[in-house]
Amino acid sequence: MSTTFVRRAAGLGSRLCIFLLAGAAPLTHAMDHADLEGAWQLKSPMTTLTQSDDKLPFTDDGRKMFEANRAAAAKGDFGFDPTTATCSSPGVPRLQIAPMLIKLVVRPELVTFLYEWNGLFRLVDMKSERRQPPPIGTKKKLYGNRAQQDLLFGTMTGKSYGHWDRNDLLIESDGFSDQKLLDNYLPNSEDLKVLERIRLVNRNTLEDRITVTDPQIFKDPWTAVITYTRQQDRAFEEYVCLDRQRAGQQIWPH
Repeated sequence: MSTTFVRRAAGLGSRLCIFLLAGAAPLTHAMDHADLEGAWQLKSPMTTLTQSDDKLPFTDDGRKMFEANRAAAAKGDFGFDPTTATCSSPGVPRLQIAPMLIKLVVRPELVTFLYEWNGLFRLVDMKSERRQPPPIGTKKKLYGNRAQQDLLFGTMTGKSYGHWDRNDLLIESDGFSDQKLLDNYLPNSEDLKVLERIRLVNRNTLEDRITVTDPQIFKDPWTAVITYTRQQDRAFEEYVCLDRQRAGQQIWPH
C-alpha cells in the first residue's frame, strides 16, 4: 500500500468525521412538553413554606412538636434540626427552598434535581407506575429478623414518581423518614406524602405548587407555592457543609 494512498485515506477519514459531527443531530431528547431544564433560584429567600405556620391545620401532637421546635430555635438550640446540627440532607420538600442554585435536568425516564447546597441531588422516576410503598420498619425488626429484610427505611428525600400533565410536571413522593423537617420548624411523620405540580409561569419563572398530606401532624392537606427565577447556567461553587460547620459559618439560614 503506497504512502500516498494512506495519506489520502486518512484525510478522507478526517473529513468524514468532521462531516458526521457537523451534520449529526444534537444530543437532545424529544420534548413534547414545556422545557423546565435550566438553573433556577428562589425568587425571594424563604426559610418556611408558609407565611403563617400558626394557621396550619395541626393535630394536637403536630402543634406540640412544632411549638417545641420553634421554642428551641429561639434559645439557639438546633438539636431538633438534623440539617443544622449534623449537615444531614434537608430532604423533601425543604430542599425546594434551598438558598442556592437548583438545576433541573429532564429526560424521558428520569428527572434530576441538582442542588448547589452541599452538592445534593434528587431523582424522580418517570418510567414506573407509582406503587404503594412497603411498610417502614424499625432497625430492630430489620436486623432482628432476616425474613423482614424487605422492610423499608424512610429516607430524607423519599421515593418520587413523576408524570406529565400537559405542560405540568407532577411528582408524587412518599417513603420519608420522620427524622427531618418540612422547613425550618415543621415536623413530619413517616406517613408524609408530598405532591408537587411544577410548571413554567413564563420562560423565566418556575412555580412549584406543593401539597403536604400527613395525618399524624396535620388534620387536612395544605398547599404552599414556591417561585423561582431562571439564572444563567454556571458551575456550582464548592459547598461542603461539614467544612462550613467546622469554620463556624452558617449552614442553613434561620
